[in-house]
Parts: sequence; structure tokens; C-alpha cells
Amino acid sequence: MLFRSPGTWATDAIVIQTSDAKNTTVTQRARFVYRLPMNYVSGQAISVVAWAGMKTTVANGTATVDFEAYKKNDSTGLAGSDLVTTAATTINSLTASDKAFVIDPTGLAAGDELDIRVTIAITDTATGTAVIGRIMKLYMLPTVKG
Repeated sequence: MLFRSPGTWATDAIVIQTSDAKNTTVTQRARFVYRLPMNYVSGQAISVVAWAGMKTTVANGTATVDFEAYKKNDSTGLAGSDLVTTAATTINSLTASDKAFVIDPTGLAAGDELDIRVTIAITDTATGTAVIGRIMKLYMLPTVKG
């Protein structure tokens, strides 16, 4: 998966997008770390949201986005189990829309770090033009006070 500007600096925004999946299957991932803000309300709702869709052509099969999130254990450096409770969701449309993924907030507190991975999976068997999945916006929605 690429973090890329699809055009000219200061004209076109950076997006996350797959390589061309025309007539093939691709599963591509990007990963980032998110620290819960200091005004996060412990144990309260948190989601990761992608504004996602297809760039120019839909797949004749499937195109989905999915997220995984793991809390980093500061004392061991290890991660626990996947905290995302939402299943993979279709993005197989030329009209981008919000795709929200709920993160189980049990045990989360301000300052915790989440190791988050996004996966876009596309299966296409007959399209003659480029089949590219993309995320135009990616944001976190934690419950905060103040």
C-alpha cells in the first residue's frame, strides 16, 4: 500500500492507495501508532474511521477495508489481542464514504499507544481498467473531556 500524492505538490492531497488490482487479487497494508490524547476518558468509546472508496473503477469481485488495533504494553513491549470489533467493510464504490471501526475501550486510558494496521483487500477477475482502492481521510474518534 502506498502513501502517495496522486499529482502535484500543494495541489493534490496525500492518500493511502493500493497498487492496481485489475485482473488479480491484492491484499495490502499500512501501519501507524496512535497515542490516546491526555483528555481521553478512560474506558469510553473510540473508533478509527476511513473515508474510503475506489479510485476510477470498481472491482468485479470484492474490495474491503479492515482495521486491527493492539494496545502496546509499556512494561513488556508486547501487544495483546486485536481490539477492533468491527468486521471488514466494503469500499467497492466510486462514491467514497465513512467506514467506522469500533475499538474495544476496555482497559484503555489516556496516553496508551495503539498499534493500528489497515488492510485493503481487492479481488478482480475481469476489469480492463485500473482497479485501485484508496483512503482519502483517516481519523480517530476518541471520547474526550473538555
